[in-house]
Amino acid sequence: MSLQADLTSYRALYPEHGPVVDAVIEAQLAVALDHLSRKSWGRCYPRAVLTYAAHEVALAQARKAGTVTTESGQVLGHATGTVASASAGGLSVSFAIPAAASSSDAAYFSQSAYGQRYLALMRECLSRGRLAE
Repeated sequence: MSLQADLTSYRALYPEHGPVVDAVIEAQLAVALDHLSRKSWGRCYPRAVLTYAAHEVALAQARKAGTVTTESGQVLGHATGTVASASAGGLSVSFAIPAAASSSDAAYFSQSAYGQRYLALMRECLSRGRLAE
């Protein structure tokens, strides 16, 4: 199977995103296609697009899961970050601060396993160390 930057390949690589509707994934794939340079990524381009999109889908799902809304539907906010500690009596949640990163890209992509894989692809595939032209 030749890997393509499309919904079929995305579904094959990330079956855990099965509950996510196609339109959400396709929108994130479109963003990744617009954002990433085929010329810069070369042979790694399809993997980069798919992994970038998976990171964005994962962050969107995390935001959705952590969103607090009122009975009338007003969005009050959402929790962000990796939970470092939690307790039940009196409700207390602490979020981890990402480890110091060499760039803002690294801090952003460190928020999900997909983003961490994307960073590994950057190191593996980009000789100039930049993701877009």
